[in-house]
Amino acid sequence: MVDVSVVRWLRAVSVDPGSPRVSAIDTAAQKIAHEASAQSILHLVESTYLGSENTSYTALLEAVREEDSTFAPSADDLEARLASAVVLYHVLKGETSIATDAGHAILSADWLGLSHPVKEIATLASEKLALRCEASRLRPEGVGSVSAAAALKQRPEMPTAGAAMTAEHGKALVDFVVAAANAVARTANAVNSRLAQQLRASDEELDLLWWAFAGYSEMLERQIAGISNAGHAAISVGSEFAALLKFEEEPMSTRAILDGLLARKGAKQVSLKAAVEATPLAAVTLPDGLQPHRLLPVLSSLHEAVAFDGKATWVESVSRWDIEPATEYSPVSLAQQVVREYLLAWSMTQ
Repeated sequence: MVDVSVVRWLRAVSVDPGSPRVSAIDTAAQKIAHEASAQSILHLVESTYLGSENTSYTALLEAVREEDSTFAPSADDLEARLASAVVLYHVLKGETSIATDAGHAILSADWLGLSHPVKEIATLASEKLALRCEASRLRPEGVGSVSAAAALKQRPEMPTAGAAMTAEHGKALVDFVVAAANAVARTANAVNSRLAQQLRASDEELDLLWWAFAGYSEMLERQIAGISNAGHAAISVGSEFAALLKFEEEPMSTRAILDGLLARKGAKQVSLKAAVEATPLAAVTLPDGLQPHRLLPVLSSLHEAVAFDGKATWVESVSRWDIEPATEYSPVSLAQQVVREYLLAWSMTQ
């Protein structure tokens, strides 16, 4: 059954809820979502927000045509953009790292102020990231999730005193021992997995909190409060924050921590251009294999600034990705975008 949200979105292009077209788009969207990669997610978001004609649009067009040969919208047609939104919807419903990538890419597009045909997509992305963040850092009271007790209750009946043990008795006993041993192994694995997760969550929390309380940038070897340029502070703080994370999603406290560190600079607006040019390029560590992209505006700008050795020509270079360095943001917003971009870029280059 097609989800009610999908039906509602497609009605915007006068597709009747009972039309085979709705089912064709939904079936194709689920297929594309199942095969999605971090790189294709960027293309899907571009198709949804910008109506871009790219590989994801082509793949979706072919997939829908397998179900409905009359489907032939241009990439910038509203129906094609809505179909791409349906793919993102199904990706966000999943429980894989690709759902996290989709969330980051959607929020990046939203941060850039790009228009989109489905208003709740950004909300869905935020909700998915919040759920995955909590699940990653979950620290339950008990670490044992699998018990051997059930297996032990299945102990087979043995022969009465003085009676001979048959082959059937022997097989039942062996099966019982194997089942009990497997149950114990599963319990041990579950305990180890949860303990490892809890230790990662605790280490991350301690690292972030001590760093935030100290207000000291090891990257720059100076107090963050002493960085007078708001753009420089935002990029540096965002980069260092991302480096301290141990999970794919930023913690729910990200905004609050960044706001505390950049509070004195919160009233100022800073352009991406000014922020990049104020950042010492020698201190910039970009993800290995980074491929510049419109949805990675800060890292792409830093990448080109490094490539052009800080010369002003980097601004012209990033225009090929339609990045607009003159746009202004608050330091906290810029820093959070830096965190988001690092997480997305690391996922793409793993």
